[in-house]
Amino acid sequence: MLTYNIPNGKLNRGLSVVISYRILCPNATENEMNMARLIGWCMEMFQTSFLLIDDIMDQSITRRRQTCWYRLVSQ
Repeated sequence: MLTYNIPNGKLNRGLSVVISYRILCPNATENEMNMARLIGWCMEMFQTSFLLIDDIMDQSITRRRQTCWYRLVSQ
């Protein structure tokens, strides 16, 4: 699910977490930045879960120019 859905998005939410953290904490250590990146990926997974639920509820056929993930696993 992760490799099918997340890479095709714009990744705006995850990147905004990292950029915001860098702005708010300009002297952050590499370990702290890695934690911000981890939280960014968690945000992307969280958003993707909402998109999957939306696709199922709407019975969507495609998202981001590919077959919806739930349709692949239900075949």
